[in-house]
Amino acid sequence: MSQMWAIIPQWIAACASLLALAFAAAAVVATRRTLRIEHERDRINAEARAAQEFSTRRAQAAMVSVWWGQSQDRRWGAFLRNASEAPIYQVYLTVLGSDDHTEGAKAHYVVVPPSHEALFCVVGTDQSQRISGRRVKLGFTDAAGVRWLRDQYGKLTELQPNMCITVDLSRAAVLSQFQDDFLATYGVTVTFETSNYPQDAFLADLQASPPTDALVCPHDWIGDLIRRDVVEPTILSVDHRKAFPEWALAALSVGGSLYGLPMTVDTVALIRNTELAPRQPVTFDELIATGTALRETGRVEEVFTVRVGERGDPFQIWPLFTSAGGWLFGRAANGEWDSTQIGLDRPESIAALNRLHALGEAGTRMLRRSMGSAEAIELFASGRSPFLLTTSDAMPPIREAGLSIQVRSRNEITNAH
Repeated sequence: MSQMWAIIPQWIAACASLLALAFAAAAVVATRRTLRIEHERDRINAEARAAQEFSTRRAQAAMVSVWWGQSQDRRWGAFLRNASEAPIYQVYLTVLGSDDHTEGAKAHYVVVPPSHEALFCVVGTDQSQRISGRRVKLGFTDAAGVRWLRDQYGKLTELQPNMCITVDLSRAAVLSQFQDDFLATYGVTVTFETSNYPQDAFLADLQASPPTDALVCPHDWIGDLIRRDVVEPTILSVDHRKAFPEWALAALSVGGSLYGLPMTVDTVALIRNTELAPRQPVTFDELIATGTALRETGRVEEVFTVRVGERGDPFQIWPLFTSAGGWLFGRAANGEWDSTQIGLDRPESIAALNRLHALGEAGTRMLRRSMGSAEAIELFASGRSPFLLTTSDAMPPIREAGLSIQVRSRNEITNAH
């Protein structure tokens, strides 16, 4: 019996230890439960704050709406209402076609002040104004500088203030000078994806690179871009369309749809080294005679230079072809190009091609495939040729060489024969 009483303290200590462990375990469970509750409360509060911030952020944009309707004088058009208390900026209304997808007409407003009354906007042609049931998209910038899009179904979406332009290296260097001005005016940050020519490599880079918003390239790429499905038509407002000459917009249009905007206009011109050839030749025959005389006296190596290259360069040689009487397409009664009238097999075009053949490798070798862009420009810039037929990309090395030159336009070359 005395032994049992002796171990009672040990039992009591053991029970106390077990109770301590049990209370500790219960405390851990309670702490974890409390932490989960607090975490869930923080998450709910964060979501509520985000929802409140988003609601506040879109408060003004939600008060801007657009719809298609008929005015009191029974004209069809778009109604735009800014029911907020602040103006909106850079407003573009786009009326969709009957398929609710393709863009039909566009109107632009620099600023639309707040008003309880809707602004009636005459958009597009008379034909579009006579049609009911059209849908309208609206893009605008709110007073805080945030860009929004309300689509044709009324859904409001915040647009990201970023724009990526795919462009060659030389033009990227020029356009980058306007990044700060563009950001200040439109609230959009512009970045550049740079690629180099030739065309096949340029487009391969375009398709392999991240999505791009705009592409800077020669206008004769449009057919290939459409075939590759990497370009979409664009619609200009009436005022914006007036800012460009119609012939420039026509050059960027296919099937009645506009696929780009003119950025620069380049052409082929004749550049003359005035130290080697002080007098401007009146005809192409006189140009050849001048260059031939200089070559015979050892002052130059080439009579004149034109970039040809292994695959040929019709754009560079085109003035020689047309000035000799050649032509490719005729024109319709409205002045547009008519691809059903093809002139390559006409006597005047055959005569022009024979003239080029006489200047080529089978003739005087003034035109030859070994004369690429770099070779032609280098010969002229180094003073080894008195004349260079070229586009504007030859000007930087010519200026760097410090030559005294004179430029003759393509229209003047056309009558040189």
